[in-house]
Amino acid sequence: MAIKIIQSNASGFSTVPADELNFIIDGETGVVPDTYLPTVYEAIPFSIDLYFQGKYQDPLDPMVYTYADATNNSSTYNWAALGLTYTKLTASTCRISGSHQNPFPDQFYRFVLPDLSLAVLPGNTTTQFFSLEKYQMPSPVSIMKSMTISVTIPPDPTTGTGGGVQTVTMDQWVHWSYPSAVAAIAAARARGLK
Repeated sequence: MAIKIIQSNASGFSTVPADELNFIIDGETGVVPDTYLPTVYEAIPFSIDLYFQGKYQDPLDPMVYTYADATNNSSTYNWAALGLTYTKLTASTCRISGSHQNPFPDQFYRFVLPDLSLAVLPGNTTTQFFSLEKYQMPSPVSIMKSMTISVTIPPDPTTGTGGGVQTVTMDQWVHWSYPSAVAAIAAARARGLK
C-alpha cells in the first residue's frame, strides 16, 4: 500500500538553472517522484495543491493498481517557520503556499545597533539599528527542505485490507536569489535610523 500524490494548480514556479530535480528521476517511471515539490527561489511566493490517493497493487497482477481518495490529511509541521502555509482544502487535498524566508542557516545580516554594538538579526528585523554592516550570502546557494503531512487512506477497495495513517515527506529544493537578496538589503538599509 502506497500513496499517490497528484500536484496541480501550481503557480509562482520558474525554471531554475542547475535544478537538482533534473537529477532525481525514478528508475521505473522516468519522472521526478511525486514527493518532490517543484524547485523555488528564496522569497518568491508560490502555491501548489496536493491531491492524495491510496495506491493498491492487485494481488493477482502486480502491474495493475487500484486507487482510492484519501479520507483525511493534516500536518503538525511548523510551516510558518519557513514562511509557508499548509491549508487543508478537502479530505484528500491540501495547498502549500507562501515563500521560503531565511532558508539558509549561514546567510545573515549584521547590524550596528544604537549603542554601537554589532548584532546578527534577521533581514526583516524590527529591532532598531543604525545601519546594515554586513550581509553574508549562503554557501552553498541551494538547500533541500523536507516537510511532513499525515495522510489517512482507506482500506484497499478490492481486498478490504490495509489503510490507515501514513506520513508523507514532501521535499523541495530552495535556491538563493540574487534579486531577492538585493531587495532585502535595500529594504534593511532603508529602515536604519537616520
